[in-house]
Amino acid sequence: KKEDEGFVLSGPSSFKKVDTDIAALAGSDGGAALRGSGGHGGGAGGTGASAAGASEQSALQSAMMVQGKKKGGGEEGGDMGLAAYEVGDTKNALRALLEIVETERSYVLDMVLLVTHYKQPTLNKKLLPPEQVDAVFMNVEALMTVHTKIVESFGDDPTLDSVITAYEDRCPLLIKEYGIFASQYTNAIDVLDSPKLSKEFVTFCERSRENPANKGLSLGDFLIKPIQRICKYPLLFRELIKFLSDEHPKSAATKGVRAGMDLVAGRVNEARQKSESDKMLQTMEESIDGLESLVLKGARQYQHTGVLLVHGSNHKRTIFLLSDYILSCQKNKLHAGRYVLKHAVPLNDQHMHIEILLAPKPTEDEEPMKSVLKITSLESQLYFEFKAEKDAGEWAKQFTTMQKKYTWIKNYAQKPYTQEDFDNDPLADLRKAEEERIEREKAQEKEKERAEKEKEKAEKEKEKKEKKEKEKKEKDKKENESAARPMQPGAVCMGGADFKNELAGALAAKQMAGSEGGPAVSWKAKDSKKPKKAPPPKANKGPPPPPKGAKLPAPPPKKK
Repeated sequence: KKEDEGFVLSGPSSFKKVDTDIAALAGSDGGAALRGSGGHGGGAGGTGASAAGASEQSALQSAMMVQGKKKGGGEEGGDMGLAAYEVGDTKNALRALLEIVETERSYVLDMVLLVTHYKQPTLNKKLLPPEQVDAVFMNVEALMTVHTKIVESFGDDPTLDSVITAYEDRCPLLIKEYGIFASQYTNAIDVLDSPKLSKEFVTFCERSRENPANKGLSLGDFLIKPIQRICKYPLLFRELIKFLSDEHPKSAATKGVRAGMDLVAGRVNEARQKSESDKMLQTMEESIDGLESLVLKGARQYQHTGVLLVHGSNHKRTIFLLSDYILSCQKNKLHAGRYVLKHAVPLNDQHMHIEILLAPKPTEDEEPMKSVLKITSLESQLYFEFKAEKDAGEWAKQFTTMQKKYTWIKNYAQKPYTQEDFDNDPLADLRKAEEERIEREKAQEKEKERAEKEKEKAEKEKEKKEKKEKEKKEKDKKENESAARPMQPGAVCMGGADFKNELAGALAAKQMAGSEGGPAVSWKAKDSKKPKKAPPPKANKGPPPPPKGAKLPAPPPKKK
């Protein structure tokens, strides 16, 4: 117990057995057996070298104790019912079961150290903000609790029945918790590698690694242990089943547990791959110019990357293989670490052809050729050369896997290619038909646009004509209303469209006014004849000119 170093091995009652095992690690025979079992997550075959003679056989038999009866009834003696149950290879079965038990206990100890030596001191001393603590340590406490319960279920004298039952009962919980851990593990390692971590936390991790109780393991070493453990379960139970006969009562249950562990390992692997894929897609989205129209999120996953040469040149292309796209990118010469998208080929096109053409062996007179990745689609044909033959094999493996989803993908990598294979265009006829179809669609589109323009023009002419007719009707209506309205006394008639009507109205009004003794109404008509005005007098054009021969007066002198 060293509080100044930040680790205290005391806790709730569920850790009592764990504390006893920690004491055993300090120097007891049991600790030596655990250390010999293959490390801190458990190594296959390490248990057999940890004990010797009768003590080894006694430990193995107690671990494999099976509660049962003889075929003929009654309790079994020294063979613990194994002969009655026809276990198979008893000794190796006992070894396999003991390895499961001891590696499980050792794994629990590692999880306890992770929580008590790293997470709790980080929280207590506030070395990281809460969100970084959650990102780094994820759900390690939940995993520690689940596996502590498993070890407790083994009992002091583990048997095949107790071990299988312990895993059977907690298999759904293991699937859930390890799925969470695997999906967040990549992000946790990124946070640990981030330069934004506090110096106090970095110093604390270095001091904790030097602590002998932590066996020289860093925080990253402890965090990888859940991944290692869950991937080791299928191997451990497969080894046990190999030495357990099918007639054994727990044979079916053991196979069921192994199937469950396979499922857990598969889910963990899927979660880890998805986490790494999401991280890679995000990096691609930030570093590739020209992906504005290509969304890299959702169901799309990253598969593979490689640098290939454009066939017949020295131009390099970085090829990104996604779950439904092939991206060909060129390095951005102006910005390091960035790419420019050159081609984006969708794999969901049923006319897609992908061929890996193996390089033939050159003769003495021929230059050596390289294997070629040939991508044929309706839009284009792309040829890339592999730098090494092993690269061609790796890409062939990727495309073979993708054939399960895209059955139309062709992968010819069984024999060296010839020039005919290289020049062959499996989509030539289809591409020609596609080009013709595109031309027809363009012509139809143009005809459609022309018809729409003519229709729009006719509609505008119709609207213009209707507008003129409407304006004319409104004008005629106003004129008719003005003509029908009676004139008021004293009003001056300025004329109108129908002069006769105006004149008749004026006369009627005048007669009415005269009969009633009212003032006479004066009317002025636009068309009435006006009296002719006298012509204006002729302008005075000055004195008459002097007669011929008369002497003209001298001009007045000019003023200075």
